[in-house]
Amino acid sequence: MMVQRAISLLLILVCFMSLLSNEIRSADGFSDTNWKAWTDAARQSFQKVKNVVAKNAKKVIAKVQLVQDSVVGETCNSRWIIGNITGLRKDLNRLLCGQHLVRDIVSDHFKKGYVGTDSKVRRPPLAFHFSGGPGTGKTLTVQMIINNLYRKGEWSRYVHLYSPTTDFPDRSLDPIYARRLNGLLASHVQKCRYQLFVFDDFDKMGFVVNKVVAPILATSGLVNNADFSRSVFVFVSTNEQGAIENVFTTKHYTGMPRSSLTSSDFDFEQQCDAQAIEGCQSSMVTHLSTHVPFLPLDREHVECCIKAAAKVRGCTISDQVNLTEHITFSHRSEAAGQLEFAEAGCKHLDIQLAALCP
Repeated sequence: MMVQRAISLLLILVCFMSLLSNEIRSADGFSDTNWKAWTDAARQSFQKVKNVVAKNAKKVIAKVQLVQDSVVGETCNSRWIIGNITGLRKDLNRLLCGQHLVRDIVSDHFKKGYVGTDSKVRRPPLAFHFSGGPGTGKTLTVQMIINNLYRKGEWSRYVHLYSPTTDFPDRSLDPIYARRLNGLLASHVQKCRYQLFVFDDFDKMGFVVNKVVAPILATSGLVNNADFSRSVFVFVSTNEQGAIENVFTTKHYTGMPRSSLTSSDFDFEQQCDAQAIEGCQSSMVTHLSTHVPFLPLDREHVECCIKAAAKVRGCTISDQVNLTEHITFSHRSEAAGQLEFAEAGCKHLDIQLAALCP
């Protein structure tokens, strides 16, 4: 309403100035020189009025939007579901240490498979299996995905985190959990198709996830009139840590640089056959969009993590500081040499950060 009034006043002012200019120009004794000076001054005044109206209009619109947000809250549109895939890749490059496979796989799949709110394209839901040891960046990557898909980040009503200990604690109740989860997922996508479902330690909730999620991933995302085609599923586990480290070590001792490793070097089905890992033979795994292996981290990568975290806190670290003084490393010795892995990866860096960023 205020914007409309401002525009109306502007139009009235333009009409008044037009009439006034005609009267002045027709008056006796008014020279062309005086007319030019007057019109120049009027033009400048008119531009100032336009600028004031435009400035106030933006403020009014912003205030109206704030009021709407506080009353209506987060809604299923591009204002809240930002889908910033470029920002996701930048964050993966900037904050994730030692995980070139994760950066490339996640970025490429989102670029090719994520459907924004302004698109009519129908595609199967994106699904990722994040596997690897603790502290290798799985949770950090999930956080980056959340923050780049939703304006409210982890506080978005479209982000759902599931844990076996909190959501499915009693294995004897798995059939009941499955029915409940099936109803919840369907209810969420019926309200908005752009949902993110994260299953942490999903290998410990095998029956529930396979019963409910496998049918979704086995189709184009349409199950019982519930459309999951714009949703994203992320399954996180640590069960494959040993298998990933074995493959990494073998490749390392054959002379393959870490940066030359590809996703095909970590074939998930081969790992399952070789390691007899729990949950590997599940029907759900075969329908995942991609397996994302998180490689073990060495001393250099832990130092990278500490520097990245310190930078976020606004700290500058001296090159003379021993960044990994309190980090525990495990060692693998072979005839070709020795490898060391940070046992907890980049977890539990509070001691170092507290000393560096008091």
